Amino acid sequence: MNRLTVLLSLALFIACGPKEEDTDDTSVADTDTDTDTDTDTDTDTDTDSPFADCVAVASSDIGNDGDVDEIVTNTYDSNGWIQRFEIDSNADGTPDQAIEYTRNADGLPTIESLDRDGNGSIDEQIETDYDPCGEPIHSTHDSNMDGTPEAIHDYTVNAACNRTVAEDDVNGDGIVDYLTDYTYDASDRLILFSQDVGNDGDYDVVYEYEYPGANIDRFIYGDYENDGIVDYEAESHWDANEDRVFLREDFGADGSDETTENTTYNPDRTVATIVAEYFDFANPIVIGAYDLYVTNTYDALGRTETVDLIVDASQNGQPDERLIETWVWTCP
Repeated sequence: MNRLTVLLSLALFIACGPKEEDTDDTSVADTDTDTDTDTDTDTDTDTDSPFADCVAVASSDIGNDGDVDEIVTNTYDSNGWIQRFEIDSNADGTPDQAIEYTRNADGLPTIESLDRDGNGSIDEQIETDYDPCGEPIHSTHDSNMDGTPEAIHDYTVNAACNRTVAEDDVNGDGIVDYLTDYTYDASDRLILFSQDVGNDGDYDVVYEYEYPGANIDRFIYGDYENDGIVDYEAESHWDANEDRVFLREDFGADGSDETTENTTYNPDRTVATIVAEYFDFANPIVIGAYDLYVTNTYDALGRTETVDLIVDASQNGQPDERLIETWVWTCP
């Protein structure tokens, strides 16, 4: 995977697709509360929502050569929630993947049915139960549709609507494989994440959170072996809207940051610019520094019309790659 491919993958992630809550989280700590960079404001639950009963088709021109390279289709229910998401990754007119959502009265997904190969058959299904706070308390993942879940997750939530315990059975044998405890301060902010991998009674991964700036600044220290040695450090800064404006990550806690990210936002809180350097774990190589610029336009009802995303991979002021996404809305 070359550098521009990685950057365009990131760009596509920012520019399109539904952002549903991940109810299949097993063993990875949420080490930083990521900013919502979804450009489509699809979370309106009012029955007068401008998204109600609409079908939105987003055509992406990757490279700005005039050709459509990818098509995303969102179908919304009568409350304006995404009911079906389809992606046609090569724009040949046939979706490659699709997700169907069944939701409760609050709009939370209780059943997610995944068609992984676009043949019209359900390949995976995730079912989730929620408490009155709207927090997940139980979920199952049937990854091959044989009626037996391959993963089971149970969560305990306190009166302040914070998750305090997560019990993850990742192979469906009825035995908890990961036990995670969450500890909060008097302001209901997460200060300690402790995970027992193997559920043998000993914590294996510990993350400590500090908030020296009244939630504007956050520091995270990760100890991957619970040996008292810090293996991971992160620092983040947030604005008054709780959008992250700065992030740095040091994955070896050796004083050398593998991730730095500075983000600015438009008045509607969509991402305007990102200046960043990322470490690519897949290769692994340092992708290097780059600038990313996003310009969105909307119709009179606040629905996305266009997304223009430019990647300056060499930070020389010249675009190295560009993605133009055009949305067409069909509504009652």
